[in-house]
This record gives sequence, C-alpha cells and structure tokens, in this order.
Amino acid sequence: MAAPSKTTYLSLKDFKIGIEIEGKATPHVGIETNGEKEISCWIASQAEKAFSVRVATNDILPQGVQLSLLVDGLTLMKGAVLPGERKDFSISYVVVSPTKTQDFTFASVETTDDDAYLDSSCPHKTGEIRVDLHRATYVQARAASVSSSNTAISFPEPDKVHERSKKGLDHRIKLGAIKHTKESRKPSYYITNLEDVPMASFVFKYRPLEILKATGVIPRDRTPTPPPVVPKEKSSLKRKLPQVKQEAITVEEDDSDDEERRLKERLEQIRQEKLAKKASGSRPTKRVKQEPKVYFTPGEIIDLT
Repeated sequence: MAAPSKTTYLSLKDFKIGIEIEGKATPHVGIETNGEKEISCWIASQAEKAFSVRVATNDILPQGVQLSLLVDGLTLMKGAVLPGERKDFSISYVVVSPTKTQDFTFASVETTDDDAYLDSSCPHKTGEIRVDLHRATYVQARAASVSSSNTAISFPEPDKVHERSKKGLDHRIKLGAIKHTKESRKPSYYITNLEDVPMASFVFKYRPLEILKATGVIPRDRTPTPPPVVPKEKSSLKRKLPQVKQEAITVEEDDSDDEERRLKERLEQIRQEKLAKKASGSRPTKRVKQEPKVYFTPGEIIDLT
C-alpha cells in the first residue's frame, strides 16, 4: 500500500534516482516497491517545463552499468555509468548532432474532436518515466567520439489524440527546442558483456498536480479559510467610540456641588415661571359693565318701583 512521502528521490540497489523540474527537486509521493528490483512513485508534472533525471550512487561501483531511459514507453537514450568512483550527475537532454541538443520537456496532450483521429491514442505507457539499470562491462575505444556518451534515439513528435481516447491523461513528454553547443570530444566505450535482466528499475508516474489531488494520491489542502481582516480605518473608528463615551462620563462625575445646586435652582425657576404663566392664563380679567351716568334734575321724581 502506498504511504505518504516527502522524499525527492527513489533509492534501490545503491542508486538514488529522482526527477527535477527546472533544476528543482520535486516531491516523490506514493512510493511502492515491486519485489526487490523495482520501485515506483508519483510526481506532479508541469506543462512546458523542462525536467532532468538526477542519478547518484551510495558507494563506489564495482562494475559498469548501462542506464536506459524510457519515457511514455519509448526508449529515449542509453548511457554508460563507469565503475571506480561515486557518481552524481543529471541527464536532461539528448544529443541530436555533435553541436545540437534537445531538453526533456513535459507537454500538454493535444486533443481534437475530429473523428479522423479516433484510431489515434496515447501510447500504453504514456505518463511514465522509467530508468532501467543493467550490469555491463565496458572497454574504452582507441578513438574519442565527438558525441556525448548519451546515445540519442529517434523520438517521434507527439500527435493529436481524440478527446474520447485521452483516457484521463493530460501530459506527455516531448523534446524541447534545439540548442546549439560547442563540439567536444569525449572518450568512447563499447560493451563486451551486458545482462539481459535489469538489476534495478525506477518508475516515475507523472500527472498534473490537480489530477493527483483529485485521485487522492496527494491530499488536498484542508487548511480552514481565515476570517476576513477588518480594514484599519474601520477598526480605529470602533476603538474611538468607547473613548468618547468615557470622556462624557468623566465630565459628569467631576461636576461640583455648586454646579448641581445652580442647575436645581434654574430648574425650579423654570418650573415657577411655567406655573405663573399657567395661573395667569386660567383667570381671565373680568370686565365691569358700566351703566350710563344719570344726572338728576331738581324737582324730578324718580320711580323706584
């Protein structure tokens, strides 16, 4: 059963081999062993990013080893790992001529709905990088070679795939743009003995990160979403409101007895004025009816009945 792992390489038979993307180590997860001679894992591929195979040995090799690199089921190159010292090197390209190289690159699978491509599908091993190690005996040739010890193999350009034939694959491998290099001569070797069965095989299954998360190979990030941050302006206003209230309370508590007495007297004065106005308004001034003045004439008799 696959176990979570944060390692960046696979280790087997005194070899440590890993995949680096753009020169940076990438986590190798879901590591599994198949018997004593095969180990595998998953890595997250990135479209249009170059990758390399990092190879190192734990000890001095007692004999030579032939390294075969297979991608998407096709042999990409073969190289010699000579005995006699510890090894630590990277394989990132193939030699297409004495002055030209091409990098290993991840690419998106190009799909189409054209039925003319119904018979076209991704190779059986698409999504897999494999390194096989065979014990071998090497003899140095007399003449140096102008090409690298990495023997380039014909590698076809990726073709379109019908969308119904994609089979859940989103990435594949292609060779990058041609790079021009200076011609150099290196020692050349030939094999006198090669074992048929690999002494060790390293298998790197690659998919986009989201696919690995969707299938549970890599756990999804379940970190809870933090609460929204209150802007500084709003938070400062909220802090000022209690301060205003505290100041008002402080003023009331500091009033003197004289101030309280004056307020009470003023209230009493206002109350008396209101009562006076009310009293004067409820008692209207009586008007006395004036009788016409009577003037008596001497000798005039007034009827009193």
